[in-house]
Amino acid sequence: MDILARVNFLEVNNKNWNAKYVSGFRSNINYGTTNFSCLVAFEESREIKQGETVNCEISFLTHEPHIGKLAKGLEFTLFSGNVVFAKGIVNFVSE
Repeated sequence: MDILARVNFLEVNNKNWNAKYVSGFRSNINYGTTNFSCLVAFEESREIKQGETVNCEISFLTHEPHIGKLAKGLEFTLFSGNVVFAKGIVNFVSE
């Protein structure tokens, strides 16, 4: 199960955060009250910087926990450790 989403990479005010996003990176995602691992890919073949908004394909490492829970319009966050670095909204869910 994958989703297509519009993702805004936030300006992170943390001097220890080295934000470089290239297609295919692994992340943590939160929607609702649960955290999951995912892969984030985008068409742009360049590095995405803080403050940019792009269309992404998000693939989950396990599919079963997401069946029936993802829908167009669902909001989510991407994070690493305690740093939320992106917010997004689902545009399409493949099943």
